[in-house]
Amino acid sequence: MQGIILVAAAFVHYQKYENEICLSIMSRAMQKLVNATGKYHDVDIDEFKKKLSDMIKTGKIDTFAI
Repeated sequence: MQGIILVAAAFVHYQKYENEICLSIMSRAMQKLVNATGKYHDVDIDEFKKKLSDMIKTGKIDTFAI
């Protein structure tokens, strides 16, 4: 749950054009999600982590629905 909340916080920074802060918070979120797999309240955590990982690796931030 903390990882998902951190991603929401990261996107707030993205909306303020603070992309470096956004990516930093996303990296912290990945640390919280490292052992999470499967579904959490209908959220596909594996897909969520993949999208997050892709953004961190490329530095290209893109919003998505969960």
